[in-house]
Amino acid sequence: MEPSSADKPTPSTGKDSRNTTKMLRQSERGRTTGDGPPPVVVSAAEVAQRAYHRFFARGGVQGMDLDDWLHAERELRIDVES
Repeated sequence: MEPSSADKPTPSTGKDSRNTTKMLRQSERGRTTGDGPPPVVVSAAEVAQRAYHRFFARGGVQGMDLDDWLHAERELRIDVES
């Protein structure tokens, strides 16, 4: 017989959930105070163009669109940061 839901510990009770809540609050504060450099933002149009060029550089082989997109984003962020 399976234990009832009353017998199972809930994720919102106990020391672990308090620690998780505390960590989340700290990370939210860190984001709002401007700690560290601002995130690099590149436009979707720039990423699409770079991914399209990468697609053709690979010989137009389909099925790697996500890889092309992520690689293009990475390249553009590096270009903007440097």
